[in-house]
Amino acid sequence: MDYFDLHEHLSEEIKELEIVAKHIFSEYLMSDNTRSFSLLHDYFELQDTIITKQRILSGLPPKYLLVALQKIENSWLTK
Repeated sequence: MDYFDLHEHLSEEIKELEIVAKHIFSEYLMSDNTRSFSLLHDYFELQDTIITKQRILSGLPPKYLLVALQKIENSWLTK
């Protein structure tokens, strides 16, 4: 997996996790007291995972730079 694939994969995964986190939080708001702690715990664990993935993604070169580097690499390979 190259950087471009990793960037795409992490971006998609973060979007999906954010949707799940919103769903869990809305369930928490509508839940009774017996389930609320468990849901809140799940929500914060998921938020921690999202933040970790965002930090990894922010450490990668920007997507436009990856595309430019890939084009340069392809032009070198065709010469």
